[in-house]
Amino acid sequence: MLISDQKTITGVPAAATDKVEDLPDPDLILVCVKSYDLDGAIQAILPKVHENTVILPLLNGADIYERIRKNMAAGIVLPACVYVGTHIQAPGVIYQSGGDGRILFGADPKYARFDPKQVTDFSMPCRSIINGAPILIRISGANTCLLRPLPGDGVFQQNHR
Repeated sequence: MLISDQKTITGVPAAATDKVEDLPDPDLILVCVKSYDLDGAIQAILPKVHENTVILPLLNGADIYERIRKNMAAGIVLPACVYVGTHIQAPGVIYQSGGDGRILFGADPKYARFDPKQVTDFSMPCRSIINGAPILIRISGANTCLLRPLPGDGVFQQNHR
């Protein structure tokens, strides 16, 4: 659940596991870790990343793209930043206290042929077995979640302009 002063969004996990290897190969991976956990997160997802897998890193740091590319040759890495301030209010409850949640991202210099606008179009064909949902990797929390937003929540549509 995500709570802010403007709204509350509830998502229902379609599956949850701490074993990345048990998940289907995703089309999109959101890497949401602290900078000090980035190398471990990349090593964990490496077996699931293929040529057309899109990696969207959402963490602080000016060198994130370079650090990911140092350890990962395959996949499309979109340099990104997110404007949000959050904290865990209770287990399963995130409170958004600042920022509008806007995610800005650009093209991968290594894959100029890939149009990053595709990431905001969730009607594109996906290989994931659960409604093409993206995988969120959070090694520091020792969990990996495959989330499917509830109909009408528009989680991704509202926050990815």
